[in-house]
Amino acid sequence: MSFKLIVDTFSVSRDTEHFIQLKTLKNPNSEDQVWLAVEIIGDSKYARATSQSIIDTMEEVFFDKLELGAYERFEQSLKEVTSSSRA
Repeated sequence: MSFKLIVDTFSVSRDTEHFIQLKTLKNPNSEDQVWLAVEIIGDSKYARATSQSIIDTMEEVFFDKLELGAYERFEQSLKEVTSSSRA
């Protein structure tokens, strides 16, 4: 059996203590893509907003400097997400 997802966002599970969202980030100026799996465990009251904040930060930083390699941009994106989560 095989599955084909034809959407860029897919919420796998949502209940009072668990939230998972899969997201594909694309940019028309690059062939690079980022696939994210965001899982939030605990009170899901702000899970959607937190997930969207992570996705927005990843997209903004990853596609900012296309002259850098994809690995370096991905690492910078992760650093930005973790530094903004501490604030």
